[in-house]
Amino acid sequence: MSEFANRSIGVGMKATRAFFNVSRVTDRIDPVKRRLLFKFGGLTKTIARRSIRPGGKQNKVSSPGETPRYHKTTYFKKSIRFSVNKQKETVVIGPVGNPMKGVPKLLQGLEYGGDFVSSKGKRFKVSARPFMNPAFEKTKSKISELWSQSGG
Repeated sequence: MSEFANRSIGVGMKATRAFFNVSRVTDRIDPVKRRLLFKFGGLTKTIARRSIRPGGKQNKVSSPGETPRYHKTTYFKKSIRFSVNKQKETVVIGPVGNPMKGVPKLLQGLEYGGDFVSSKGKRFKVSARPFMNPAFEKTKSKISELWSQSGG
């Protein structure tokens, strides 16, 4: 399993004294957490999408360690999405694609690098070109700002 899949952001609160109406505060926490998760997911998605640049007329390719470039189609950028699970209070952010065409494996290969086999049986190695981890780290550094915007 990838290291990015194991990352999570947790938001918790603990009251040391009950000098306020506890039920009103606990009822308020859930919507605030949800707003924070939506803001975090949306911002991470936007940062990741904006980091992927076109190859241009010369069809430039990215160097290992740089964010990947797209060629002719923006499908790759549009495949980056997020989903909030309101019951578990989690957000999942990343590229989605048709598993029958091997898209998720290819996109994971761009993030972390790895060995692949083409549809014609040719083996090739892809060096890591991370795009989700940098976006996650950049958004994580803004968590306090997002928290205050969410009403927390």
